[in-house]
This record gives sequence, C-alpha cells and structure tokens, in this order.
Amino acid sequence: MADEPLTDGIVSILGAYEREHHGRYVVTGLTARGGFSEVYRAEDRFLRMSVAIKMSTSGFAPDKADATQANDTASIRVGSRGPHAGSLYDYPTQPWPPAMGYKEPRSEAVSRTVVSPESWPGSGAQPFRSEARMLLAASHPYLVEALHYFELESRAFLVLKYVNGFSLGHWLSLVESSDWNLPDVIRVMEVVEPLLSVLDFLHQEFVYHCDVKPENVLLDSDRKQPVLIDLGNACTPEHRPWAVTPGYSPPELYSFGPDASEVGPWTDLYMLSAMLYRMIARTFRPPISATERLSALSAGEPDPLVPVRDAARPGFPESVLTAVEVGLQLDPQRRPRSVEEYLDLLKRRPLSLEKYYFALRGPYWRPRASAHFKPESSG
Repeated sequence: MADEPLTDGIVSILGAYEREHHGRYVVTGLTARGGFSEVYRAEDRFLRMSVAIKMSTSGFAPDKADATQANDTASIRVGSRGPHAGSLYDYPTQPWPPAMGYKEPRSEAVSRTVVSPESWPGSGAQPFRSEARMLLAASHPYLVEALHYFELESRAFLVLKYVNGFSLGHWLSLVESSDWNLPDVIRVMEVVEPLLSVLDFLHQEFVYHCDVKPENVLLDSDRKQPVLIDLGNACTPEHRPWAVTPGYSPPELYSFGPDASEVGPWTDLYMLSAMLYRMIARTFRPPISATERLSALSAGEPDPLVPVRDAARPGFPESVLTAVEVGLQLDPQRRPRSVEEYLDLLKRRPLSLEKYYFALRGPYWRPRASAHFKPESSG
C-alpha cells in the first residue's frame, strides 16, 4: 500500500518555494490527513534522515510581528514518491509488537468535535506554534521529537523525527479483526507504563495532553516502544483545549467559560483509562462517551458504561481493573490526582529513564532542558 498522492496545495506551495531556495526536504508522500493538518513523509537532504512534516490544512494571515520572519526559516522541495506504506507515518514489514502477523492497514477514522469557541484556533498558526514550542523544548524517550518549525505562504509546518511504526489504534483494529494475537497484560503494560512516564513528565510542567487516545500513540518498531504524538490540543493552566474525542474525553473537556471545570493530571488519566479499557475489553471498543453517561445519570437512569470487570477479557489482574474503574470516574475529584497515584492503583513503580538515556546516547550525553521543561530526575 503506497502513500497517497501529494495534494495540489502542497505541490504548489513547495514548488513555488523551490524556485527561490535549494530544497532541504524531499517530500515523498502523504501519510495522514486530519481535519486540521496533513502529515507528509520526507527525506532531510542535509541530515540524511527521514522526517515527518505536519502541515496546517488552511492558510492564515501572519501576525505583523512575525511577518518579517515568515518564509525565511526553511526550504523544501517536492521529490519523487517512494514505496512507503502507512496510515500515520509508516508501516514496517516487521511491526512491533513482534510475533504478530502483518497485513495491509485499513484506514482509521476518529471523531473529533470542537467544543470551545473561545479557544478554537480556527485556521491560524497559533496551535502549531504552541505545539512546536512545547516539543522543541522537551526531551523524553516516549515523546515524539520536533526538529524544526517554519511558516511558508500562510501555512504552518512542523518537522518531526520520523517514527518507523504505526498507531496503537491500527494495532487494535488488527487485533479486533483477528489478524493478530490478543494482547495480554504484559503487552498492555509495555504500552501503558511508558505513556504514564511521559504524561508525568508533561504534568510536572503543568502541561496536559488532553488528547490521549490510541491514534495518538505510535508503536516504534525500531526501538520497540510507544511514542506519544500530537500536542496540538494540549492545555496549560492559562489555555484550555478546544476539541474533544467522544469515548476518551472526560466531562471537564466539554465545559468552557468562567464556570468551566479545572483541567489537570486527572484529565489525561481519564483518557488513558479509556484507552486501557479498550485494550483489555472483549469488544476492543472504547467506553461510552462521558456526555452520554452524564445524560443518563441526570435522567435518573443508571450509568450506561459497561463495568470494566464485565467488559474485560480474562487474565487481567484486579489492580488493572481497579485502575481503569477509578480512572473513568465522571467526577474529577474521585479520580487519581497524579500519575503517582495511578501507578499505586496499578501496583507499578515509575519507570527509571537513567539507564535508557545513558545507554542510548553515551556517558557524555545529557537530556535537553529549558526553563520550562526539564528531564525527569533519576531519583
């Protein structure tokens, strides 16, 4: 299955730029398309490495303060399309997890709804700039790495390190269709524990992902680990998210305005619990949406959520079932208030990243740090 043909829009934009600059990035194909962005695979001719380029789907009017900097930060050219197959970034011939048969991927469709008019980014560059600032300042082994950001002909471009793998959402679709073996508790924890580590890393800096779902988790076939992507909907104490994903988003993400519920670590933990619910459920379906649950309860009806103990496949320990049950509480006050509390429910210890860092980069390497983002302490 080859990449989709390049769209006329990006061909026109990059072609015009190529006439004035020597191209650095050779775009080989479109690998993903969403409501607000498109992702292209490309080759960086300077660094001789594969990258993923995330481009805004709509143009915007550059800010006056940024007008002089626009179009001066990067160069791209359209190149020949290669035989790269994939739905998100790429599908390797021997995907991780191992010992699971590979078949052609099928398309993924995830509903996303704009709920906050006040924070709706529209077609502007602000959400891309915010995501770029966070990713360029952060360094974590389970967080996608940003390499470069620029704006060109009223479009935003975020260059990311290429992840040789595919999404957890696609993995679950393959499992659901009986193409792959059922994930056991060991396999599930190999995904969940690293995600808890990177979420805790973000939470320490008061950044909340607010869009944790299988489609935003890539399974890296080269390093045999999950990678969290897409901080475009991330929020901070000063900025609320603008979109929700039914089945994964908790009630507080559906509220906005002066009376909006507070967003915090418990928000991401609800979404991670919904993802874990889907991973261990017999049906491989996410839980019913929070709005449907609230509507039923307000009408005096029982909670329509199928209890995790009834939905789960056999073989999962009580600690996992309890963590999912508590994490999916509609009242934020009844959920774990931190990743540490969630790990206590799972009866797991936090992952130590010290060995990872030094084994990966050598004894003289230190994780990148900034005034706002610092690597986890080795404890």
